[in-house]
Amino acid sequence: MTVHLDIMPQTFRAKQPRDAQMPTQQTHLERDIYRRLLDVRSEADSRDIIGEVLTLLVAITGSERGFVECRCIDGKQRVLAATGMEQDGVDNILTRISTGIVAETLSQGEVLHTTSAVFDERFNQFASVRRASIQAVACAPIQPSLGVVYLQGPDPFDEEALHVVERVAGALAPLIARDVLGRGSQDPTSKWRSMLKARRVVGRSKAMADVLRHAALFAAQPVTVLLTGPTGTGKSMLARVIHDSSPQAKGPFISINCATLPANLAESELFGAEAGAHSTAVRRIPGKVEAASGGTLFLDEVGELPPEVQAKILEFAQSGNYYRLGSTTQQQSVARIIAATNRDLDGDMRDGSFREDLFHRLSGFGIRVPSLAERREDITALADSLLARACKEMEVPVLRLHRQAAVALAVREWPGNVRELDNAVRRAVVFAASEGVSEVMTHHFQGSTDSPTPITYGDATREFQKQLLVNALAAADGNVLLTSQRLGLARSHVYALIKEHGINH
Repeated sequence: MTVHLDIMPQTFRAKQPRDAQMPTQQTHLERDIYRRLLDVRSEADSRDIIGEVLTLLVAITGSERGFVECRCIDGKQRVLAATGMEQDGVDNILTRISTGIVAETLSQGEVLHTTSAVFDERFNQFASVRRASIQAVACAPIQPSLGVVYLQGPDPFDEEALHVVERVAGALAPLIARDVLGRGSQDPTSKWRSMLKARRVVGRSKAMADVLRHAALFAAQPVTVLLTGPTGTGKSMLARVIHDSSPQAKGPFISINCATLPANLAESELFGAEAGAHSTAVRRIPGKVEAASGGTLFLDEVGELPPEVQAKILEFAQSGNYYRLGSTTQQQSVARIIAATNRDLDGDMRDGSFREDLFHRLSGFGIRVPSLAERREDITALADSLLARACKEMEVPVLRLHRQAAVALAVREWPGNVRELDNAVRRAVVFAASEGVSEVMTHHFQGSTDSPTPITYGDATREFQKQLLVNALAAADGNVLLTSQRLGLARSHVYALIKEHGINH
């Protein structure tokens, strides 16, 4: 499930139980969840916070019961908090919920939801489901495979409630890893870092350990590597790490973005051209393939290669042979190919826009670079690293990331991944430096420069309410009636909020 969030957590309209909560009560519950999430870095007893957050979450979503469970290193289940069934004891808790749904959630690594488990073909074969006649369930993984947030009730959870559950599970991940399971001092990436020149790669998550493991194994062999994953995840950096850690490290690293190649000049750019081969070739032009000999040729956005050039890249990848444009003399270059794409090459292959033989040639040794949503526990470390680099490059005094800003960054969705986070950090540095403060606060990421001091909770609440309304209006194409329905507010109230916040729609 992809969730787009703003820098401050938004106020979601929860599913209304039969005894529907008053809007003000619901708002207070959401505010309290936000407060407790902000406190996770400052209080010693994190399990108390987990219990309070779970209680608030159950109230907001209108569920009957819920629990937070983690998986210890030995695989044993550990119930950290439960509500609606506390009196039952741990053993009985696990008989009143579906351990099968929990296992399926951990296996798939995504939120599982059913309106009625007992009638759902995915789950009704589980004995626990049949025994307890379980109805609606929402179960979100606490990544990476640390445990789950499990909610159960008589009525279906709406989409907005699922968003809240997923985001809370993401915010609890670093807390549980560090304070409950004691994994904060362990770095699963250390073994693979020792085999790589990966100084600039930040993150100690299991997802990054898997990436670095593959990079270390592939770097040592003269194989073609395909890097996949969403935009802005750091595929170019990883390509450089593989090159710098390989036997070709002393050779050149030649990078070319295939998306920027003009179709009529793509062949010339890659393979070179003889004088007179085209209008701009007034002399012999060396290509990127020739320049990369003895090193690495990095084909970024390889899915954008023109079809006629794909065949020539395939030939070069297989044999090292190529022809300059306008020449009949075969040339040879000993260069390793690393390719990267954010496209679905498997789908492009099926629809004929990408050659099947080239796809199979490239994808034999593949590494998927995860999104920030898949390694949320790395976000704070990444932000700290990007902050230090931005201060150095901008030649401003060293700034620190305030803990509230760190929590806000960690719970926000980053569709542009590291690239988007980097831009947000640089923008915040500009605002913070202009105020002469020593810490980057949450309002610096919002672009607010009216106050040099940390914003109050009330200011923050008004800001994320405003941003929620802006996003809701945009999603509804400015339709106030539709916006009011989605937010669970009266239309007159939405108009009043639009006026209060000075929103143009």
